Amino acid sequence: MGFLELHEISVCYGRTPVLKPTDLDVEQGEFLCLLGPSGCGKTSLLNCIAGIVEPATGTVRLDGRDITHEAPERRRCGMVFQSYALFPNLCVADNIAYGLRGAAWPRSRRNSRVAEMLELVGLKNCADRRPAQLSGGEQQRVALARALAPVPSVLLLDEPLSALDARVRIRLGEELRALQRRIGVTTVMVTHDQQEALALADRIVVMGRGHVEQTGTPEEIWRTPQTLSVARFVGDMNFFIAPGTEKGKICGIRYEDVRVLEATELSLGACNTWAARVEAVHYMGKHVRLLLLLQDYATRIHADLSPSEALPFAVRDLVAVRLPQDLLRIWDCPEEEDCTEDRQGGGA
Repeated sequence: MGFLELHEISVCYGRTPVLKPTDLDVEQGEFLCLLGPSGCGKTSLLNCIAGIVEPATGTVRLDGRDITHEAPERRRCGMVFQSYALFPNLCVADNIAYGLRGAAWPRSRRNSRVAEMLELVGLKNCADRRPAQLSGGEQQRVALARALAPVPSVLLLDEPLSALDARVRIRLGEELRALQRRIGVTTVMVTHDQQEALALADRIVVMGRGHVEQTGTPEEIWRTPQTLSVARFVGDMNFFIAPGTEKGKICGIRYEDVRVLEATELSLGACNTWAARVEAVHYMGKHVRLLLLLQDYATRIHADLSPSEALPFAVRDLVAVRLPQDLLRIWDCPEEEDCTEDRQGGGA
């Protein structure tokens, strides 16, 4: 039993089902990422937790309490929206203080809490500024401080980093994770960015077509994708029909797991090793990507090597390609799909 429990939660917009009956448990203090392409149901699931969307079926329980039909303001869920939703007419301090009302937050306690939040997110010198005077990263910190100020039981994040440029997104993601660890708040974040999920989450829930495809640690999701759709979405993987593969099955191996060796290795008769021709060499900074044509059965695959590993190889070279048996994955291939189509993961 988790701190946050969702049982048989489904969502329909009109007559259109967008989330099939879904179960999910989140442990106290856990950082959970809902990962998937646009339209997979991840934001609808988050909105059910927040109380923004009424589920068609199912229950939501928080710390043992049924909150399925409670108003959002009574759920003790702090939320950071993709657009941050800051009040443009209020200064930073007043934005943070907005949810600190009622008898529980007299002026002295409210002011103290705002000062604490400003210190926590590193904006103590920005208290009097308006949102328009802040950078995107600073606005994100204000939104985070506002969500945390009322001491929520659960922090909900709806793609909070997507509006930032790549370098700022990485830095603030690291800061967000460090902050979450420091205060220990249970956190559920929606993202379509696989690298973001892999870097931040304790566990990842991969969603597709309105249901959960796989739940696991970042390493489990990366190393052992349980379905073809998860393998296609998370990371870069080669898909092919290997000799002797059972009908209706598809093989896959990640680019970085392909071993490229000198052609002399072919004479050694190693298992799962084939002759291949180098068709292209792409320098990609931290690694070099080779496009290889396997000679035995006219299949093209990619291999990611370090720059030093790639040095001996050039276009039109004959090489040996080894596909380690323990790193190969096999899945069922739906009849209506072209399962050998090369797709790169991480898109929305």
